[in-house]
Amino acid sequence: MTTIKGRAYLICLLLIIVSGITQADYHYASHDGSNEYPYTSWDTAADSIQDAIDAAESYDTVILALVSGMSLYAWMRKTPV
Repeated sequence: MTTIKGRAYLICLLLIIVSGITQADYHYASHDGSNEYPYTSWDTAADSIQDAIDAAESYDTVILALVSGMSLYAWMRKTPV
């Protein structure tokens, strides 16, 4: 019985952790965007990488367009310090 309770507790804990991570946002940086905070789409992408990083919170992802008009991207995840 204790093993089942322990497993149930572990599963609940993992679900709580995963649900927090899956609620993270995506922020975009590209010279083709309109530079509208919080930069959550390609249309409103930040003009600078630093602006997109500053808008991101812990575990958010910043996606960068490295070459304008081409589908060459890099991304980073902001982790707590």
